[in-house]
Amino acid sequence: MCRLKEGSDIKTYADLQNLISGIILRQTTEFSLEEICRQVESKANGFHLNDSGEIHKRCTETLSALYSIDCIKCTGDDKYKLAIGFPSIY
Repeated sequence: MCRLKEGSDIKTYADLQNLISGIILRQTTEFSLEEICRQVESKANGFHLNDSGEIHKRCTETLSALYSIDCIKCTGDDKYKLAIGFPSIY
């Protein structure tokens, strides 16, 4: 598993997207969109374009994409759970 860039090491929106995906895929228990956004905002502190609206939008889009390809399941009450083991080893 790779090391995620945090804070001022995040230089681009691609770095931010990698952080979001990495945080989601490292969850070991149920989680909500708000919990993911809080984790991303705390780790992106120092990113020159740190914007909670943009982070919320990207977290929502990432959760939606992962749900559509069956990587996460909705467990109700706006909670999610990984449907795959990460890292997946085949």
